[in-house]
Amino acid sequence: MTTAALEKRVRALEAQMKVLKSAIRKAAPTPVRASVVKPVKAKKLSPGLQQALQEVAEGKLSGPFNTVEELMEHLR
Repeated sequence: MTTAALEKRVRALEAQMKVLKSAIRKAAPTPVRASVVKPVKAKKLSPGLQQALQEVAEGKLSGPFNTVEELMEHLR
């Protein structure tokens, strides 16, 4: 890939990350809302980001963990 193509791809990924971070920030202080899954007037998200937002809406998010022991206890 050329540098120009890589820069374009990086810009697109950064834009998707901004949308995702915004949705997570909105979801954090209050219970998950349906608007988190599909932000209003947002660009179409990649299937991976759509799945990630759906999992956040379903409460499948866990962590962060301070120790490996905490992670292992959560997995059990």
